[in-house]
Formats: sequence, structure tokens, C-alpha cells
Amino acid sequence: SKQNVAEQISQILGGTFLNTMTPREVIEANERFYVFCTKTKVIGCIAIRMSKGTISHLVVKPEYRKLGIGKILVNKVIEVAREKGIKRLQTYIRRENKISKKLFRKMGFEKVGELGRSGIYGFELDNLD
Repeated sequence: SKQNVAEQISQILGGTFLNTMTPREVIEANERFYVFCTKTKVIGCIAIRMSKGTISHLVVKPEYRKLGIGKILVNKVIEVAREKGIKRLQTYIRRENKISKKLFRKMGFEKVGELGRSGIYGFELDNLD
């Protein structure tokens, strides 16, 4: 069920979010939320706010990292954005999150600045034609 998936995702994320929407709110708002899972458990997820082209909630359980799951999830969001005619994607990453910064840079995203002195950096991918 949607509620069960949202609860599993909340557990993976540890209840901390860069934006104001929880996974449950993202699902209920009919934003796109993609889950990578086995038959019984969620092991990774990603969300995109289609109205703004903003990627959030990218997470892969530690024991499943370095298997390409994060790349699969980001590629899915890029594919959906292209299909919907979105020309630019953006995401926000904490300064200390070296893994996400490396992944998004490898996927063509460029750092565009810092949100004040928050330690949160903005990354963008333009020209999704």
C-alpha cells in the first residue's frame, strides 16, 4: 500500500529531509516518487516535483550502495522529465554529502551555488532535449 511504502521510505531516510515534504506528502500530492525494491522491502527511492523539476529524497540503503542503484533512480527521473517536456532539473545537496555530489556530477549536473550559508548546494542539469 502507499502508506506502507511511505513508512518504509521514512525509515530509510531517517526522518530528515532537505525540503518541507515528507515521502508520504510527496505520494499524496501525486508527485512522482520512484522506489527500487526487492520483493519484500524498499532499498532505494527518489522523488521529483514535476511542477518545478526538483529532484529530492534520493537514498539507497547503505548495504545496497555501490551497485548502481542511485544511478538507475536518477536516470529514471531524467527519462520521465524528458517525456514530460521538462528542460531543466535541479536538486539540493548538503555540503557533507560527498556521495550524492559525486553521483550528480557524474550524471552531468553542475553546481550552481549555495543556499545562503546553509551548507546546502544547488545542482542543475540543463537542456534535457
